Amino acid sequence: MSTRATYTFIDQRTCPTTDVCVYIHHDGYPQGAATYLRKWIEGQRTDIASFIRINERAEITRESAHGDTECHYTINRRECGDWEIEAYHRPIGEDDFKIFIQDKKLAEFIEEQAV
Repeated sequence: MSTRATYTFIDQRTCPTTDVCVYIHHDGYPQGAATYLRKWIEGQRTDIASFIRINERAEITRESAHGDTECHYTINRRECGDWEIEAYHRPIGEDDFKIFIQDKKLAEFIEEQAV
């Protein structure tokens, strides 16, 4: 069974702030998400195009376009250049996401979750 997820990338270093949402149909649970994000960070380029190129299943979308996603991740590049992540899960049968990871450094999330 697949775990669908969206990933919103926000870059606060640009003016105006840019944000792009990406959908991946499989492996959206935290360990799978950390694996996708680790491949991206290890690729040395942290732009959205490289995330999509490295993760072949990724596609640009609107966050609201996929009502059946179980997980959502917000990956935020702060003005200082540090990446942080927030993670949300939508319990079965509910409409709203519940936050379960807040303002965590992306590197820590990857280290804790990636298999």
